[in-house]
Amino acid sequence: MKKVILPQAKIAYKRHGRKGKPKLLMLHGLFTNSCYFEETIEFLKDEFDILTPDLPGFGYSDKLKTLPHNLENFADIVRQLCEHVDFKPFSLVGASLGAITSIVFSSKYPDFVDNVVLQAPPWKDECVNMKFTNKAFGFASNYKGLVKIAGKLKNGVRKEMFRSAIKIFNKHYLRIEERNEKVSFSFRTMNLEASSDVWHNIRDLDLTNYAKKIHKPTLIISGDHDEQVKPNNVKKLTEVIPDSEFKLLKGWDCTHALFFDYPEKMARLIRSFLMG
Repeated sequence: MKKVILPQAKIAYKRHGRKGKPKLLMLHGLFTNSCYFEETIEFLKDEFDILTPDLPGFGYSDKLKTLPHNLENFADIVRQLCEHVDFKPFSLVGASLGAITSIVFSSKYPDFVDNVVLQAPPWKDECVNMKFTNKAFGFASNYKGLVKIAGKLKNGVRKEMFRSAIKIFNKHYLRIEERNEKVSFSFRTMNLEASSDVWHNIRDLDLTNYAKKIHKPTLIISGDHDEQVKPNNVKKLTEVIPDSEFKLLKGWDCTHALFFDYPEKMARLIRSFLMG
């Protein structure tokens, strides 16, 4: 894990694969970090030069000093990182939060991007399935004092307690027992104030105007049993991004965390789309 000091935060990142190969930038989702892609990278590292940052407030990256944790600022941080390490142009892969960050990035900085892969992007508010967990996080994000107290409590929680607590996400991470260490690490290292700020800033979202400006080949992927982001509404993004296609993975276990649950299948989809 390497770090670069940017004006708003110290950002952690990993570099995988082979230099000289086509570049691939991968952006993780909410409540996780760059480790989300590790198993998929094992199937791609011989063919790509891969950069995986921890977004601000997640993993080993600092939260932003003064700016809000929103998609525009995340996109700008990614741009600064890529300029600092001389990483462009690249194909951009984003999952969930990383996918909507990718939409904003591709719209604002088209010269950096060759192709786009979006997994379960909640690009409009209607895409999100607001069940109890989502409603609870949304409610809590309105009360910063409560979030600060929760953050202090979280810092004192032992690893074993995290392993028990994350079982409430069993439907979100189907093979949670196999990846317990990575999931518990993600929850232990994320900054609760930053993640709450993100949640607050992506509510009532509509990225239509950003998506319309994407003129790069785009693959959009969903699992048909994704209970977090509705696949039918995700598919509508193909009506907005001109050169785009939609792939629906079918099966009772094709849920929201596809890179966790199907790393090899996701690698095949990415390779096929980018390399033909």
